[in-house]
Amino acid sequence: MSSNQKPLGVTRREFLRYAAISTAGLAAAGSLSSILAACAAPPPTSVPIQKVKVQLNWIENSQWGPLLAAEKEGYGKEVGVEQEFLPGGPQVDPIQAVAGGTAPLGIIGGLNQLALARAAGIPVKGFGAMWQSLPFGLISLASKPIKTPKDTIGKKIGLQSGARSTWALIMAANNMTEDQMTIVPVGVDPAPLVTGQVDGYWGTATGQLIALKSQGQQVEMMFMADAGAPGYGSVFFALEKTLQEQEDLLVRWLKAAIKGGQYYLTHTDEMGEYAVKRAPTLNLKVEDEKAQARALVDFVQSPLTKSKALYWMDPAVATNLADVMLRAGQIKAKIDAKDLLTTTILEKATGLK
Repeated sequence: MSSNQKPLGVTRREFLRYAAISTAGLAAAGSLSSILAACAAPPPTSVPIQKVKVQLNWIENSQWGPLLAAEKEGYGKEVGVEQEFLPGGPQVDPIQAVAGGTAPLGIIGGLNQLALARAAGIPVKGFGAMWQSLPFGLISLASKPIKTPKDTIGKKIGLQSGARSTWALIMAANNMTEDQMTIVPVGVDPAPLVTGQVDGYWGTATGQLIALKSQGQQVEMMFMADAGAPGYGSVFFALEKTLQEQEDLLVRWLKAAIKGGQYYLTHTDEMGEYAVKRAPTLNLKVEDEKAQARALVDFVQSPLTKSKALYWMDPAVATNLADVMLRAGQIKAKIDAKDLLTTTILEKATGLK
């Protein structure tokens, strides 16, 4: 893991730059005067720093690896941005925080939550997605696997209260209803799956799935995308007014976030360790944070991000999601993809279309 300490008075990048200048001067002129002239060159002008608050939807752990990498490696300062995380949690609504002016941008769990906000008249819109698919789904034992929604018919399905609306999307997408199975209320502990109280347990690839595998359990997982309910997760969003009036700030922040994401992809363990060190009061466990950072790599990348750039979003996904939500009765009128997301900030941050 690289050190956070920098040489006194000059960054490593500046040092290498000066070294390169000196070497070039020596090669070109071959004289002491050239070397002295190169060394006397004025230092680069520093970029003015603009602070930006980012409202998270959860605690400051390794799930924010790409953004933590941007912070740790100083990518934000390179473009004149210093981000300040506002931690989230069960009692924090990022949409209300952003709508109320607490922060200019936030991160929400899923694109469906932005659809609900739009339906309620809150003019928010996504401009990037850290997770290209959601790491949530139904976990089952390998000895009794549930691989498709149809496999849940006649089974006992364990759902937390917060998962019911997501499960309703899966049901609507597959023309199914909950009365085709038995819904069993469960908590965050997947023990009911191991003890046979349920045949399927709703969990996450970064939480319960890792925990079960660490216990030696042979398990399967049917992800939301596999169940006919694709969508984006950890969506970057802002008010439409902010997208217009503070476009430059968002573009610069996203540039740093993309660079941080690229670093994170090859330094997952490092970012797990960094998350623990930067938030000592959370009492995070290093091995847990490393495991989570590694597990999320598969969700940060997709064929789309590999052909475009990290965090890219496809309007077709938003259209499909809105249609499923309409069928599930979660929204009362059709919502256009252009009202849920924009790729303008991504395009200006990357130069891509």
